[in-house]
Amino acid sequence: MYSHCIIGAGTSGLLLLLLLIEHGINPSTILIIDPYFDGGDLRRKWGQVISNTPWSKTYESLKTAFPSLKMPLWATEISLDNLTPLSQIIGLIHELALPILSKIKMIQGTVKKAEYDKVWNVSVQHESDVSVVDTENIYFNIGSEQKTLDLSIPSIPIDIALNITSLRSYVKSTDKVILFGTAHSGTLILKNLADLSIQTTAIYRATKPFFFSRDGEYNGIKGDAAVFADEIIQKKYPTLNVISASLVSSVIRETRSANWAIYATGFEPRNSIEISVNGEKKSIVKYSPTTGKITDCPNAWGFGIAYPSQAPDGIHFDVGVASFIEHIKCALF
Repeated sequence: MYSHCIIGAGTSGLLLLLLLIEHGINPSTILIIDPYFDGGDLRRKWGQVISNTPWSKTYESLKTAFPSLKMPLWATEISLDNLTPLSQIIGLIHELALPILSKIKMIQGTVKKAEYDKVWNVSVQHESDVSVVDTENIYFNIGSEQKTLDLSIPSIPIDIALNITSLRSYVKSTDKVILFGTAHSGTLILKNLADLSIQTTAIYRATKPFFFSRDGEYNGIKGDAAVFADEIIQKKYPTLNVISASLVSSVIRETRSANWAIYATGFEPRNSIEISVNGEKKSIVKYSPTTGKITDCPNAWGFGIAYPSQAPDGIHFDVGVASFIEHIKCALF
């Protein structure tokens, strides 16, 4: 039996692993389960996306949290002011974790069930085989899926829309696209659609389409995304139209004429693992945003983008390396 079982070896799962070791947990008591061990969705799906966070925040957070680890030379050579591709962020975390991964138990597979009866019994499937492992503590670092709306319009996955080469294989010049959401990722998608000269209408729910970091907005857009948002406001792109969701009639008209929908409206936890406590089914998506505790589940926590922490202002939720580290430290140590 293991003392600690981490489900998911993406950004938050690897950070959790590093923090357990940093706080003196014996590597032989740790189990980590993942289908690939390649760094998760951040590398597979979002690697080319430019982060909205300066490299300095990622780099300094890792240096502070893990003083015993030596940063690779390539990481020290990146300008601290840079907004870097997400692949560099997960690349650094993965590289720091590799020596530790070699010392702990790794199971390559997909978790299907987790049942609690004095300890957690975790069912792992690899191809057609299913094995069961026991653990005292369980940590769900399972990632998330994009939110969508129930519209009768074909949709383009957000990871495709963020990659102009992939997006080009979906849309043709005569298509009309409706995009929901104009935050950081939505703005980057609009840039791709403009570069492809695709007629696009973007729908926003807030009081205005764009919120900028330069104005002191929490998680406001910056860098190239902010430059492009300014150009949209200045109406430099005739193929782009931005309207408020409050204009219901206009939104309905746009949906009726659209060939494709793209949803840049956030993410929700994957709900692919069945969990139960003493035979009673529980919800894997219900958790405390302050402690990370999975609701009504002993010794069970959720971290990462599927379980974002409550921001200090009590309104927003935080995701990113620095917030993941702080959330895990506050919850467990």
